[in-house]
Amino acid sequence: MADDIISMLPDQVLCHILSFLPIHIAAATSILSKRWTPLWLSVPSLYFDDRSYLLNNNKPCDCFNKFIYKTIVARDAHLPIRMFRLKCRASNFELSDYDLNTWINAATQRGLEDLHIKLPITSTTVLRMSRVFSCKTLVVLKLTGLDVNVFSFVDLPSLKTLHLSQVGFPKPQYLMELLCG
Repeated sequence: MADDIISMLPDQVLCHILSFLPIHIAAATSILSKRWTPLWLSVPSLYFDDRSYLLNNNKPCDCFNKFIYKTIVARDAHLPIRMFRLKCRASNFELSDYDLNTWINAATQRGLEDLHIKLPITSTTVLRMSRVFSCKTLVVLKLTGLDVNVFSFVDLPSLKTLHLSQVGFPKPQYLMELLCG
């Protein structure tokens, strides 16, 4: 019988490999062995894709939201989240402002560098009072299909890439504050 070369790799290498997968697929590797069970919770890149999740799990959209929440809560609070990507394409996808802001705030507290949020054009989700606008470590910010509202302070000293597509600002001054910050 051949040796399992992949399982002999250090945890850091395995986590790096898992970081290229949507997080629900990385989570599925936990059934491989006891050694693999905690690895997906140490991945520094969280990539949530509703289409991939819903196709592979045949579950309703609210299960996707619960999966995101449980993934963030289950992680060790001291482990960094370098990249947080949320891609939602389902037109029936319901995402509350509270959920989105809670997830983003949790990620910004853990050294977030790269944030991508892509919601359907029909989304009414609003990014409110999020710490993302004062995240000192954020380098890339890409927002699509949401509204940005109510922020009092913008300070993004490390930001190198800002991409806004179909993003609504209820007041023009909000966009100006974001660009100046």
